[in-house]
Formats: sequence, structure tokens, C-alpha cells
Amino acid sequence: MMLHATHAAHAGHSKITIRTVDTDVVVLAVALAYTLEEDDEVWVSFGMGKAFHFLAAHEMMRALGPEKAQALPMFHALTGCDTVSFFAGRGKRTAWDVWTALSELTQVLIDLTTAPAQVDEDATQTSRCSSTCLLCTLNTVAALFSSRSGIPFIASHLPDPAV
Repeated sequence: MMLHATHAAHAGHSKITIRTVDTDVVVLAVALAYTLEEDDEVWVSFGMGKAFHFLAAHEMMRALGPEKAQALPMFHALTGCDTVSFFAGRGKRTAWDVWTALSELTQVLIDLTTAPAQVDEDATQTSRCSSTCLLCTLNTVAALFSSRSGIPFIASHLPDPAV
């Protein structure tokens, strides 16, 4: 689907619609919007029946920002998609909150999309920290962040993963 949408955009079509009922395709459409021209529009007709609606993937990409939109497929793959399990007892919202708290994780996710032969030590540490944060209590998240950055971290906006 994304290959055809990319081809259509490169052939001069500025509005592209993708039909799906799969959230994986929505994630890929947001990432696709990052790769197209700024005025191109990627629409996803999503759902069925009363749950059917159009999603503006290009607007989602703009709201996320280019870096997060580029990293989104790897985030989705690592936190649970059609072919990969999620962290036991931890949903996407908790993972998203960890990603928001550890902004350096964005570049690690972008780097991982290129399937590097080796991952540097900083990226490995960031990945370990984010995985640990998913598995720990909120107090541990705050302590890990503060110890890594030297900045006091107030996590009151994050949900308690133990709940």
C-alpha cells in the first residue's frame, strides 16, 4: 500500500487515500506523510459501519513533528503490532509516556529503522532505560530519568503503570 501511495505522490498526485481497518496501516500512513511534499495530503479511510471515518495522516504527522513521525513505525513495532507482542501489562499509553519523558529515544528509534549492523552504546543505554521504565513503577521512571539527565523529573502527568 505504501509503495503504491509513494508512487502516486511521485507521479504528481497530491491527495492520496488509503482504505484500511488496520491500525498498523494508519501508523505507516503517518510515517509516509513525513516522506512526501509538504502540501501533499494522505487520508486514511478507516473502520467500518458506524466506526468509519477519515483520518488525516498528514495532519497527524505535523502534530507529532517530523522526528516522531519518522520514528513512529519502530515505536509501534516495539510496543505491539500485528506481528510483535506488547510489554506484559503495559499498554501503548504507558510506552508513549515513557517516549515523551525520554526524548533521546526518538533518535534511537529513527536509527533503528535503518537496521544498522551495530547500535552504539548511547543508543543501547537509552533502549535499556526505556524498556526498564516500561516495566517499573512511576517512581523508578523518575529516578532513572533524573539520574541520566541530572534534571529533576516530575512525573505527575504520567499514569501509574502499576494500576
